[in-house]
Amino acid sequence: LKLADTYGIDAFRYFLARDMVFGLDSEFVEEALVARYNAALANDLGNLWQRSLTMLGKFGGGLIPDRPSFLSDEEAWARNLADKTLAEYQEHFRSLAMHSALTVTWELVGTLNRFIDAEAPWALAKDPAGSDRLQGVLYRLIHGLAMIGAMIWPVMPKTGEEIWRRLGLGAEAMTLDPVAVSRRLVPGRSVAAGEPLFPRVEIGGEKAALKAAPKAAGLEAEAPEKTGPGGARPAETVALDEFKRLDLRVAEVVRAENVPKSDKLLKLTIRLGQEERTIVAGLAKHYRPEDLAGRSVIIAANLAPVKLMGIRSEGMVLAASVRAEGRETLALLTTSAPLPSGAKVS
Repeated sequence: LKLADTYGIDAFRYFLARDMVFGLDSEFVEEALVARYNAALANDLGNLWQRSLTMLGKFGGGLIPDRPSFLSDEEAWARNLADKTLAEYQEHFRSLAMHSALTVTWELVGTLNRFIDAEAPWALAKDPAGSDRLQGVLYRLIHGLAMIGAMIWPVMPKTGEEIWRRLGLGAEAMTLDPVAVSRRLVPGRSVAAGEPLFPRVEIGGEKAALKAAPKAAGLEAEAPEKTGPGGARPAETVALDEFKRLDLRVAEVVRAENVPKSDKLLKLTIRLGQEERTIVAGLAKHYRPEDLAGRSVIIAANLAPVKLMGIRSEGMVLAASVRAEGRETLALLTTSAPLPSGAKVS
């Protein structure tokens, strides 16, 4: 309840649904909640809302524009939303994979942010010949925001309804049908930008004071001497230029499955930015396939592909292990705070 009061109930619900795979055990740290809040809610969705509504106010008088006639692909864009994005989104919910449904939603957020950068409405506004195109760009942004509001509603009901209220749509008529949404966007109707949906936050409550206390008291922890396993110094050093050749990346496990005729190997499908690839990893004795879906891992992304048990493997998943009393314990390496797949490790 304290966390919900500090960061908002919708933000807390979003973190639980996005970072934790439904039905499986998960870990929770407040720092991860704040990192996900700032990255996904404040930076991605909050920034998209603020950019779009600011430009609508500046270049469109704060009114919903006419439906675009110049964008020949506008109907195709709406069909693609229904046939691909929304179909995938709904299938994830049917499978109770809420984290994957939210990933699809945030792919649409990213698409619209890139759309703004590509169309550059501020440049169109300077050219009288670009007036029609500018209004069409603004229309697509408003339509996209309405769709996002409906898509986040199952997990973030207050935010979804607030987006529809500000767009003048009426939350009681919320729908995932892009054509129905388009019909409800009445040209000339006023749109209220309002306060930022998600202002950036810092760690709240007592933790902020605790984190600051050692520095304020002038206390500095000594850095431990770097040693290898068992306390021994590393046997071999590597030049910095040689290390830089290794491309380490954050990746998300989309799914995992056992490799037939092997009791050690798992076949992982991982997402690396916009790309999906297959990695075969010796994790079967330490992880069940169903425990890996949705996890963030660190991979060596630029290793030469190899074939293992007839499967092409493109990369290596990094893990740490220790052996004691004849038993090996292995743990996958990950990040201390959520980062998007494809982020570079350096």
